[in-house]
Amino acid sequence: MNNNLANLYWQVQENPNSLCDRLQYAIDCEANFYRMCDALKQKQEMDDLTRAAWFYQILRFSYGSKASSYSWKGRDLWRDFPTILSAHHRLRGVGVHNKDFEHFIKLMDAPDTFFYCDPPYYGTEDYYDGVVFEDGDHERLRDLLLSIDGKFLLSYNDCRKFVSCTRDMVCSLRKSPGWIASSSGMTAATNIQNYSYRIMIRKPVASLHNRCLFDWS
Repeated sequence: MNNNLANLYWQVQENPNSLCDRLQYAIDCEANFYRMCDALKQKQEMDDLTRAAWFYQILRFSYGSKASSYSWKGRDLWRDFPTILSAHHRLRGVGVHNKDFEHFIKLMDAPDTFFYCDPPYYGTEDYYDGVVFEDGDHERLRDLLLSIDGKFLLSYNDCRKFVSCTRDMVCSLRKSPGWIASSSGMTAATNIQNYSYRIMIRKPVASLHNRCLFDWS
């Protein structure tokens, strides 16, 4: 669970113009970056809109997905405003939840439900600040996915401890832009699912790309 990420989605969904206003005069500098990082890490009191604006700046001004080190490339956030507004429209009718995965999957499970799961990979449980995912949660997620009525696609690292226990699942090595870091070194990415690609995918796999909410226009 990541309160800052969930709050950002809520603000994009409910207050996109106000969020852009807060970002309009954002300063891309190292000192300001670490000031915002410290404030969110220490959970300083602030309104939800400010917290979302600061978290968005940290994501955009950081180097790497951990969002803990400053990037010197420089970024003009004004160029992001059309994308934020487009994301607002894409989130219409979408529920944004910040709950333990077991509670949410059990709540939404049905034969026609599709779950995409992207948990912290094995060996990287403490990689993301504010995300609580312990070693035993890997087995808890595996056992839960084996029991659901719906379909799932799980993105994971090529970890023998987990993959060897995925009976009745389809595993495929997935090419990723780069190798994935873990406590045991660099490893490839793996897709694990309980269905056949031939049934679920109607367009060529080569035409599919990894995207996030803010990559779409």
